[in-house]
Amino acid sequence: MRIGSISVPMWLPRWGLVILSVVGWGLFARMLLINVLGSISLVGEEIGGMGWDTYAYWLAGMNVRAGEPVYWSTAFDVLGAYQYPPPFAQMWAPLSYLPEAIADWGWRLLGVLSVRYMAGSWQIAGIWWLYPGSIVEITAGNVTFQVAALTVAGLRGRAEGIFPATLVKFSAGVVVPYIWLRRPRARRGLLVGAALSAAVVLLSILLDPGLWRDYLAAVSSQTDLTFDGSATLHILPSPSADYLLRIVLALAVIVVAVRADSPRLAFIASVIAIPTIWPQRLSILFALLTLQDDKWLRPYLWPRRPETVSASQPVPTEA
Repeated sequence: MRIGSISVPMWLPRWGLVILSVVGWGLFARMLLINVLGSISLVGEEIGGMGWDTYAYWLAGMNVRAGEPVYWSTAFDVLGAYQYPPPFAQMWAPLSYLPEAIADWGWRLLGVLSVRYMAGSWQIAGIWWLYPGSIVEITAGNVTFQVAALTVAGLRGRAEGIFPATLVKFSAGVVVPYIWLRRPRARRGLLVGAALSAAVVLLSILLDPGLWRDYLAAVSSQTDLTFDGSATLHILPSPSADYLLRIVLALAVIVVAVRADSPRLAFIASVIAIPTIWPQRLSILFALLTLQDDKWLRPYLWPRRPETVSASQPVPTEA
């Protein structure tokens, strides 16, 4: 390997990457220990699993079963407040039979596996944990990594999960034009996912049309919210105006992504379109390292990977 006129032995960056990964997994292990001890100390408490966001999903599922209001708060930072469309809460209804701590840790495990999928290897996954925001997202038990993994899968050519992901976060749907126009072989997956999502929405409405009325009322009431005292990243002072502006920006980026055939720009567009962007959610930008092809990174992995087609490479486009 040469950097300018300086020759650098290949083992140096390779071991450097190993060390960074070990440090990252060390930080992850520290978080794991703290959270396990915290969960043990909170047995029997309201939020026994310590996952702020997972508790909201679990509580929403329990409220669906009990016929209690699901959208009882429109604020961003109230413990247990649920902000997502009804199908996600209804999905959590059977999961709410589980103790909250078990549901919380199961959801965290799915988040870790989502990071592993996006990273392409456990070694690169360790790099994700160097950013404190990644640790925060796993601790909180958010949907960020799961939705991002479905978005990445779509950009790699397996698009069945894109429309189902929009039932949790609409931002995943921003990449649909790119996939349709630049990943022709993934169109069937988009159509399958769209049909499945339409069936889920129809079933959800038939099961509880009032839940959808409550959801639409909650969304419309959020136009009066402000960012005062919030750590969210924003451009405009009003959440509704800020989100509208970011949707316009995301669509503009998608247009450029289609013209340039850039899945990375398409993924960035989906990040821009996330309804509420906290600093820790920017951790999913690590997916850009191995989003389309990790061939550039393979020589630095330890042990070195063979020169074969990577799992992170997209399905080839049709001529």
